[in-house]
Amino acid sequence: MKPILDFFSSVKLTLALLLGLSLVAVGGTIWPVEQGTIQRFELYYQSLWFRLLLGFLAINLAACSWRTLIRVSGEKKRLLALLESPGTSLLQAGHGLPHSSIDKLTDRLQQQGYRISRSGDKILARRGLAGRWSLPILHLSILAIMLGAWAAQLGFVGTLNMYVTHQSDKYFDWDIEG
Repeated sequence: MKPILDFFSSVKLTLALLLGLSLVAVGGTIWPVEQGTIQRFELYYQSLWFRLLLGFLAINLAACSWRTLIRVSGEKKRLLALLESPGTSLLQAGHGLPHSSIDKLTDRLQQQGYRISRSGDKILARRGLAGRWSLPILHLSILAIMLGAWAAQLGFVGTLNMYVTHQSDKYFDWDIEG
């Protein structure tokens, strides 16, 4: 499972998909088609292979979002475990701060806007926590837009002319009758 997740969340795949989509979009825009603009739209942007490229990009984005969500949500727990593990102290043994200095340091860091977590004589100070969630939220927003675009393809365009107080169960389907 990990090799599959590694493949779909790789930056190389993202860049290849974005480059491929941009080249296809440029080609679909400037390539002359004798039948006109509508045929060009159907030939490129509504084709199965273009939608597959977009689908692979959505899978890639979902895999990257999953990894980022896992990393961001477990960051505090991981850092606190790192503080608890032996050999992670930044100060050499015998050169630690006195307890009153640790309290002063904690107060000073809190005044600067840091969130403090203490584990014995070790301090974890973090700030900018909301900014760490910006990338997963951006990825999930793009995925929501892509999901909405996919759902829009399941619909159809129809016209129904109705007067006030009238009812009708018939409509004009532009795909069939247009």
